[in-house]
Amino acid sequence: MNGGTVYATSGEATADTSATAAVGSGEGTNMQDNSITINSQARVIGASFSQYAISNYGTNASSTPMIHIDPLGYMYLVRFDSATQDRVFKLYPVRKDVNGNRMYVNELSNDVSSIEEADYKDYLFYAYDPDADTDAPKYYRVDGLGYTVDENGERSNDRYYPATIDENLSVFYDFSAPIGTLTVPGKYKAIAMSLFDPSLFGGAYVLEVPKGDTQESSIFVSIVKDSPGVTSGRVENTGDYHVIAGENGKNEETPNISIDKTANGFKDISLSVAGSDENYITEFSPSTYGYTVYLPYGTTKFTIHSEYALSDAVRKVTIDGTGKEFPEELIYREGDGVMENDVDLSVVSIDGYDGGDFWIRKEDSDGTYIVYRIVVNVKKMYTLELAGSDKVYDGVAA
Repeated sequence: MNGGTVYATSGEATADTSATAAVGSGEGTNMQDNSITINSQARVIGASFSQYAISNYGTNASSTPMIHIDPLGYMYLVRFDSATQDRVFKLYPVRKDVNGNRMYVNELSNDVSSIEEADYKDYLFYAYDPDADTDAPKYYRVDGLGYTVDENGERSNDRYYPATIDENLSVFYDFSAPIGTLTVPGKYKAIAMSLFDPSLFGGAYVLEVPKGDTQESSIFVSIVKDSPGVTSGRVENTGDYHVIAGENGKNEETPNISIDKTANGFKDISLSVAGSDENYITEFSPSTYGYTVYLPYGTTKFTIHSEYALSDAVRKVTIDGTGKEFPEELIYREGDGVMENDVDLSVVSIDGYDGGDFWIRKEDSDGTYIVYRIVVNVKKMYTLELAGSDKVYDGVAA
């Protein structure tokens, strides 16, 4: 899917555990990891009877999909309990403070929509500091318009981080301007949606998921998607607030969604050819699982350098080509306990070929895994032949 907007729905499953994706494998069939390719210029909205609206696994509904999306793409796969009637899901932007950080308010998530600007003085507002140290307070006080305030609620140039947050908080979303709505048919229990570059909405949203068969009561899901790639999770009603009162920075967060566990991503992947220090994977992101590279004309061998943390307790890292017999020499260098990282170097010969697809699979000790797909293209050489230069052309037809 290279562009435009794609709407997709699946057929009905034969059982609750059956896999029937809106995009991808049919029930009982599988596709190669990352063989579903979604360009960041495409908008994909899908709904499914199965656990994943986009999936390459048709034999196991619970397998986390491996989808090829470019480094500028943002995709979210959401699962939820089914209902018998159609429901309308809504996606809202999150209000930001003057620094661009997402805001919170001491109100039930279901009642945030009732807050009027004239009543801001009756509420406490906070903003989240994404750059705070791990053990430091993360929420600082702001007013309803996003200006920093001191402990007395007066505007200040300095941020005030209270030691404790005394009341439960919900994400302060903009209910007046939903980004989009989606009618989900009854019995469906999964959607897939392309999200936006964080420069547009800050990478934070609230998804309204109606409970059961009624629009009168909803679960408000806090979604943060500020890094490219694919994230998936299941909606779980963990409460009416998104941040529980307590010690600032150590508060329990209840976003109402449980993110699927995957293997830890590589810290880095690079690809180079002999005689050059150039890295042809220019924008690596641990959560972006697909890359396309173009190598110079005449390239017959390249090296893939993959790096991961020692703490991952990796079971194995493998690389495979597809459909062709690519001679491969796998050189494995194990960390000695002093090195910061483990490193794999895969030297792949493609002599006689113009490229191919390669999958790097990393499996951790708990059985979870991730797969990165690299599409390798070797540039062709073209010859341009010109007519003789000893003639004068005046542009007049003969």
